[in-house]
Order: sequence, then C-alpha cells, then structure tokens
Amino acid sequence: VERYGADSVRFALMNSPVMSGESVAFGDDLVEEVYKKNIQRIENVVDFYKMYSQEVEDENNIGSDNILDKWILARLGEVIKTSIDGYENYRLDIAVSKIPLFIDDLSTWYLRRSRDRIKEGDKKALFTLKYVLNEFSKVIAPAMPFLAERIYKEVNNTEDSVHLQSYPKQEFIDEVLVSEMSAVRDIVTDLLMLRQKNNVPVRQPLLSATINRNIDQKYHNLIQEEINVKNIIINDKGTNDLDFNLNEELITEGKQRELSRQIKDKRKELGLVAEDYIVVTVKNEQIELLDEEYKTSMNIKEVKVGESVNVDKIL
Repeated sequence: VERYGADSVRFALMNSPVMSGESVAFGDDLVEEVYKKNIQRIENVVDFYKMYSQEVEDENNIGSDNILDKWILARLGEVIKTSIDGYENYRLDIAVSKIPLFIDDLSTWYLRRSRDRIKEGDKKALFTLKYVLNEFSKVIAPAMPFLAERIYKEVNNTEDSVHLQSYPKQEFIDEVLVSEMSAVRDIVTDLLMLRQKNNVPVRQPLLSATINRNIDQKYHNLIQEEINVKNIIINDKGTNDLDFNLNEELITEGKQRELSRQIKDKRKELGLVAEDYIVVTVKNEQIELLDEEYKTSMNIKEVKVGESVNVDKIL
C-alpha cells in the first residue's frame, strides 16, 4: 500500500481469479503491474487534459463527427454496460474486467491519435476527452475510490465528491464501430510488424500499404498516419503488405522526420515549449532538408552548420 497505493492493491484483488474462489499468485509484481498499466496511464491522460482544459467552453455539446471520438464513446458505453451487469449480479470480477483494456485504448490509441487535434484547438476532441474522463471516474469509483476522486475533482475543477454522483448510464454503444476499429488496429499491428521485420522505421514514409480487408474509407487516414504511407490499396484476397521501394522524395521526407525527432528531443531537454523560436545547428549534409516550409513548421529562425544536431533558444 505504501509503495503503490491502496487502489492498486484493491484493484489487483478485484480483477484476479480469487474473486471466483480460485488461487492467485498475489505479490508485489501483480500490484506493480496494476499501478503502472492502469493508474499511471490514466493519470498521464488526466495530466494531458489539464494542459488544455482552459479551452473547454460548451460543456453540453458532446456531438462529434470524428471517428475516434465516436469510437472512444462507444468503448466507454461498453465498459459502463459490463460494470453495471457485474455489480447487479454481484460479480465484482466481471464489473471491473473491461477497465484495464479501456485504459489502454484511451491512452495508447485514442489520446495518441488525437493529441495533435487537441493541441491544434479541436474543441470537440477536448470535450470528448473531458466527458470520457468524467464518466470513467464514476465507473472506477467502487474499484479505485481514491483515483476516481482525484480524477473527478481535477477534471471538473470542483471540491464535490465523485462518490456522491449518480452512476453513469449506458449510452453511445455501437458494436459495429468497435468491431471495425478493432479490425483497423489488427491491420496496423500487422503492418508495423512488417516494418520491424524489414528494419524500416516508421519515420520513413512509404508509398503504399496493401490491406486484406475491405475497410471503410473513413478509416484509411488513421491507417495511413499510423503506418506512415501515402496510399491504401485494398486486396481482400491477398495479405497485408507494404511497398518498400523508396524514391528520392520519400527518402528526403524520411530524413526530415528523423531530423525533426532529433530537434524535438533537444527542445525537450532544454524545457522549451512549442512556441519558442530556436537556432538549429545541423550537419552540412542536412542543410538541404531545411526548406522554408520546414523551418516555419519547426519555429527555426536561424541555421548553423556543425558536427552534430543542436538547438539553442532565441532569447
């Protein structure tokens, strides 16, 4: 409890075979896993939300046409339904069974794919995130009461207690959407493994990806961005595949992305924010990568030549 918190211990037991009268290897490793994969992850999501929470205005508008917003609401609906069914039937293990996967979906798929939208001021995405965190804090309140209280108070900027709120209702359930997104993620996993197998990093753009399912057009952008390809080709009789043939334009773009990563790492080391203007030192062969559009996008005001990539803030 002192090391990982009471919620970690509580949830580790509630989500274990011991709730069905079976044996469980209970110890530090199990509790640590709950803490790292559940509590830390959801707290990181809350921290990200708080960075932009002042932008939330219309708290009554939950509607969004974005497929990711619709999907995370559908996933939330599933978690609420399962938790209600579990508690009403006195099956605590069933009530909490969907929580870990939902936290993973929220953190590693929804937020990662929506991060740029929120940073760019997409109010629909930001309020969807607020709504999800708010309702999710109520879902986990019986299982992780202290974490639920922190999330509810921080997201709503209130001193009210989550434990005095009504339990969430089953809304936004869309089994078709959840199933389709699951297929999309399977395809993405397949193609990322292909990249890894061929030792081609995701930062290197590719011309096309061939996918073996007739995935709706509305998901193509998600796949393209995640796999970093220019085009999607459907061949439902074949296998998932990638075109690894690189032309000069793709090679240049890949080098620019790699340079961007290095510059962003240096900015992070200096504690700079996105709005800070910088002077960049690059190798001689990288000069040609820094066209005007690139410099504008990276807030680069001056370029110097050196033996390695470096960044200085303009005061």
